[in-house]
Amino acid sequence: MSDISPSSRRIFDILDLVGRSAAPVGVAEVSLRLGMPVSSAHRGLASLERSDMIATDGNSSRYVLGPLTRRLFFSFFAGFPVRNAAMPHLRRLATATGQTASLWVRVGWHVVRIAAIEGASAVVNRAPLGVTLPMDATRAGLAIIATLPDADLDRLSAFTIRHWARKSEGLAQLAATIRRRGFASKADVTGRRPPAIAFAIGGVDEPAFAALVIEMPSVGDPAQAWLDLVGEFRDQVAAEPRLHFSPFAHLDPDSVILPLDGIPYWE
Repeated sequence: MSDISPSSRRIFDILDLVGRSAAPVGVAEVSLRLGMPVSSAHRGLASLERSDMIATDGNSSRYVLGPLTRRLFFSFFAGFPVRNAAMPHLRRLATATGQTASLWVRVGWHVVRIAAIEGASAVVNRAPLGVTLPMDATRAGLAIIATLPDADLDRLSAFTIRHWARKSEGLAQLAATIRRRGFASKADVTGRRPPAIAFAIGGVDEPAFAALVIEMPSVGDPAQAWLDLVGEFRDQVAAEPRLHFSPFAHLDPDSVILPLDGIPYWE
């Protein structure tokens, strides 16, 4: 977007910041994080608010995405048939676990968080919808990776080197471990990450195109009741997988390059 004027660029940067933030943001935070004068941050926020792209959070002076932007988001999410099918199962999982249950979909070599239902626990994950992360860096993505053929693991490794300047090592061994266990868990990622349990969703003996995630569970292994709920959704999708395919499934994953979120609480 090199041909965009500096003032327009600031508007896009502010909107991007509001959309990627886990909590409402104010003028001072926008100014600090984007390195712009407070007056410029105030004008940009006011302009976005007038256009319904952002809105104040309740009675506070901080901002969240507005009705127009949310409509655009949900029109994108609605393009994934698996989302509508997943919603009743996410509600039941959130009730059973007390934690946030979310749905992530594969887009190229990325995963995108397109649905979430919060549980009743005092501490839940409130990561925004639309979070986009490398497939090999998330439990959701690893659950999907475990269903891929070895040739695709090699392609993913080459993609991470080419576009993200890092190596995805040991994917074949990790995928085999996840397949034996039946889900991806905290043990499958490095670094300080909150616990999560992820289950691949797709056709029988076919690469998965989505993952159902229980975020921040209080136990390391899923309870049988949780497994039963996940199994019902898996069976529903596996019975007619083509009714739930991603609208981007036909694309060469090497051709899809999405902006990533550097969000530490991802799932």
